[in-house]
Amino acid sequence: MRSHALVDLYVPARLGSLRDLQEAARDAGLDGFVYAVEEAADVPSIEDFEALDPLGPVVVIAATITGMGFRFACLVPSHLALDVEAVESQGDPILVQTALASMGGLALPVAPRQAAPGVVGRSATVLSGPNRCGVVALAIPGSRLGRDLDLEDTVLSERPILGASGPFATVRDIGRYATLLPFPFRGAQHLAADQQRLIAALASGVGVAVEQILPEPRPGALPDPREGRDDERGDRRKRPRRRRRKGRGEPREGSP
Repeated sequence: MRSHALVDLYVPARLGSLRDLQEAARDAGLDGFVYAVEEAADVPSIEDFEALDPLGPVVVIAATITGMGFRFACLVPSHLALDVEAVESQGDPILVQTALASMGGLALPVAPRQAAPGVVGRSATVLSGPNRCGVVALAIPGSRLGRDLDLEDTVLSERPILGASGPFATVRDIGRYATLLPFPFRGAQHLAADQQRLIAALASGVGVAVEQILPEPRPGALPDPREGRDDERGDRRKRPRRRRRKGRGEPREGSP
């Protein structure tokens, strides 16, 4: 058994079903991931969990709550007790963190400065709260400036930098950034215990961000339509073009 766990602490639920994302997490070499939902209706059912591979990466559910200068992945010991609307109704980031702590859970800060792609918050109000846990600052950026500010804020607040795909990721990004934890996940049969251990570890400031070099997409995967454009333009600049002029004989190498 491994002595550690590699976990993606924020995979947006909008990217797909639990089973599909579990497969993507397995391909990325993850031991587990946090499935972040934004609406109460998106919380998976028991049937969704039963469809998972019990030997695959462990799936932990979190509710996403956002506001000006904060974003939380809200973790509780059992996802069946996760009341998204009740926590969200707290509104204020300090109250949200306090409410989660009273439930034995954790409000994990995730990319606090970033909202829609390109939008950067003036300050990260979440970092003035009672929690001293790490911050998911190393993630796929909505804006590079926003991510740089998240990293800077986290360092200045003397908190650990954690890694995750983040709210702006695509399926191909899963596992690019993750968090290394100093204990193993024991699988689906021990999900509740693993979830409690994850919350306790993050709350105590455990975890370190890592960046992985992901494997190539599976055969048959659609290529990125933008891939190679710069190379093609470079090749055109390097090679003279052969063009045939009407009525002027054979083309000459390098003719304009």
